[in-house]
Amino acid sequence: MHWFSRLWRFIYESIQLFIIKIDFLWFSFFEFIKVAARYYGNANFRKWDLSLLKKYIFRSPFRISKRYLVDKGSKNPFLYGETPLTAMEMIAKRFHISQSDVVYELGCGRGRTCFWLAAFVKCQVVGVELIPIFVTKALEVKNKFNVIHANFICKDVLDLDYSMATCVYFFGTSSDEEFIENLISKLSALQKGAKVITVSYPLTDYMDTIQYRVVDKFTVPFGFGDVDVYLQLRV
Repeated sequence: MHWFSRLWRFIYESIQLFIIKIDFLWFSFFEFIKVAARYYGNANFRKWDLSLLKKYIFRSPFRISKRYLVDKGSKNPFLYGETPLTAMEMIAKRFHISQSDVVYELGCGRGRTCFWLAAFVKCQVVGVELIPIFVTKALEVKNKFNVIHANFICKDVLDLDYSMATCVYFFGTSSDEEFIENLISKLSALQKGAKVITVSYPLTDYMDTIQYRVVDKFTVPFGFGDVDVYLQLRV
């Protein structure tokens, strides 16, 4: 029965991965059309984005992420997600991310949103990612085109120094309560007035003391549906 259980688990996970991949490819196709129409008029961003996308033609980011999480013993290896660039534009405009900001994107994946922010907002942006291959490929694009406003580091977000950040973006819809509470503790290094943008929930849902004040929220379309995005200020 042990071999049957392992076989069934393999089939189940393969079907899950296939469904996720199909959904991702379908959504990515229409998102690419919108991205090309909206943003490829910017020659720099067009070069950066196409160069980055070419690096994943034969191995999707979902497969890379799944392999990494399986090797690390994750109970849920299907956690990979990206913020659509059209959604990031809405977020940046609504929450007034500006050229003077230093933005830390936690769990930046391939880094597309970091390159978008560097190209269109021209803020300093740091993509933080735990999976080494994502950081390696993003740095290859950064160095190839000398992208001065974007940088990428391979590090656990709980080991990061946030004292220089003026804005933190966290798309952590699958994070557990313990992780979120530990992250809140790390974010205490933020200066007063710093922005923290979270997807699906506000940090105030996980705090006993008032460290942040929710000042705005709105609904943004992601690949898996409409999601509430929150802006909090460090107080």
